[in-house]
Amino acid sequence: MDSKVTIFRLDPRVEQASRYETYLVPEEGWMNLTVLDTLRYICEHLDPGLSFRESCRVKAICNICMVRMNKKTVLACDTLSTAEMLIEPIENYPLLKDLVVSFSDKPITGEDVGHFEQG
Repeated sequence: MDSKVTIFRLDPRVEQASRYETYLVPEEGWMNLTVLDTLRYICEHLDPGLSFRESCRVKAICNICMVRMNKKTVLACDTLSTAEMLIEPIENYPLLKDLVVSFSDKPITGEDVGHFEQG
């Protein structure tokens, strides 16, 4: 069974309006895998232009892979993918491209971490 993954897309340097792209990801790209694994699959097999952040050396520690999945803030490296997902950038941070936000103007705080929904 394929997973329907809808992802927020915007490159503010070249686009005026955001859009959502929907990808059908086969089981090998989502079943029993994390959201981060599914984003990697999409980037490697379906859309190499997709931008997201990852820096995992120790799982669920750095917080750099935060995204909103189905309207809840989660760590992509620590949340299992589901059969239907809406993935968006986290709120209240400047958007750089697609799912990548800037933490330089507003560092991640304990308040942000408290909003995680562990998968």
